Amino acid sequence: MGTNVWLEVWTDNELGNSSEPHWRNVYLGVYGGFGLAQAIATMVLNIALFITTLNASKAMHKVMLSRVMQSPMAFFDTTPLGRIVNRFAKDVDVCDNTLPQIIKSWIGTTASFLGTVILIIVKLPIFTAVIVPIGVIFYFIQNIYVSTSRQLKRLESISRSPIYSHFGETLTGASTIRAFGLQNKFVLESEQKVDENQVQSNHLSCIHLGEGSEIWWVGDWGMVVFPPPPATLPTCGHAFFYAFVKYFL
Repeated sequence: MGTNVWLEVWTDNELGNSSEPHWRNVYLGVYGGFGLAQAIATMVLNIALFITTLNASKAMHKVMLSRVMQSPMAFFDTTPLGRIVNRFAKDVDVCDNTLPQIIKSWIGTTASFLGTVILIIVKLPIFTAVIVPIGVIFYFIQNIYVSTSRQLKRLESISRSPIYSHFGETLTGASTIRAFGLQNKFVLESEQKVDENQVQSNHLSCIHLGEGSEIWWVGDWGMVVFPPPPATLPTCGHAFFYAFVKYFL
């Protein structure tokens, strides 16, 4: 947001005429400083996120391995092997690769959201009347999305465990399978389990796309129901208002 504010100051020549070499260098220097600060902050954030999530993944893997090795035989009799392998494979992979990206995206989105809202409120105080109804609608959409996504994620994880179990059992009895000529049968069974898992993954992807479409739909209707007052257009500009509100929504 700092770069956008500074560009506005630059274009309006609030500090001095940008055509003069002195003020031109001032504007360029401050703008370059914003870019350099953003690059350094992004690099520090990425390093911190990857280090912390890597340490968390190591700690989680160590605790899981210790608990599994110390578990009684009854645990292995009642728990499928694929479910245990799934915990060590998928969950650790999420902590290593997916979690840093999610946290980074959340921090960036939150910062952009707060900066955009503050900037719009400063330029157009009447916009505060729009935030409340749209925020209530987004809150209900979030509740529906989170509960549905949680259950679909659980189903996707449950349908992935039989894939690991079947693959491990196939490798263990590979010689017996070849002796009875049942290779095609086990291949078809593995493909069927993968297909069942992909069905749950597709459902999860659909709920992600549906949630995004609902947000854009509410945002577009918000632009229709709450158009910018004509008196404010000469002050901040028609394009300025719509660009920032669209980015916020």
